[in-house]
Amino acid sequence: MRQFTQSGVLLDSTKLNQDETIKPMKSFTPLSASYNPYDLLRVYTYYRTLMGVILLLMFQSGIAPQALGMDAPDLFFNSSLGYTIFNVITLVVLWRTHFFSSQKALFSLFLIEIGAIILLMHASGGAPSGIGYLLLVAAAAGGMLLRGQIAFFLAALASLGVISESIYRSLSDTLPNIANSTFSA
Repeated sequence: MRQFTQSGVLLDSTKLNQDETIKPMKSFTPLSASYNPYDLLRVYTYYRTLMGVILLLMFQSGIAPQALGMDAPDLFFNSSLGYTIFNVITLVVLWRTHFFSSQKALFSLFLIEIGAIILLMHASGGAPSGIGYLLLVAAAAGGMLLRGQIAFFLAALASLGVISESIYRSLSDTLPNIANSTFSA
């Protein structure tokens, strides 16, 4: 039997002896949204810039040749270079405006980031490369910085991008095999 106090707190009466008093259970209290979105945008912009530089340096130094740019090295290099330059420019612009940005500008930044990460993922061999996991950070940051349904739309676009890349890879891997077997004599 569940018992509640007047304030609605659930009481734990499962192991209640006659000698014991009823103690209220600890209830879940959600954390308040005490973060400043501009501080989050500042940290996230530093993260994006650092990530672009690290990916570019790792590719150029050949640290992970089996993971970065495995399928299309030129596409990976150009995408990571463009992504890094874009992030540096974004960092400078946001730094000059004290990291104040509109919802349209933020959505555009996240949309470009999702596109760049999907290109990097495609150039590295698709979803098995693990680069697609970087989209989780973009979707989470978008969920915290964007308002309302646009944050869900951003996450849906990221999911559709990964699914589309996987379908494209699946079709492009099977179509040449069908064409070779059809036209072989």
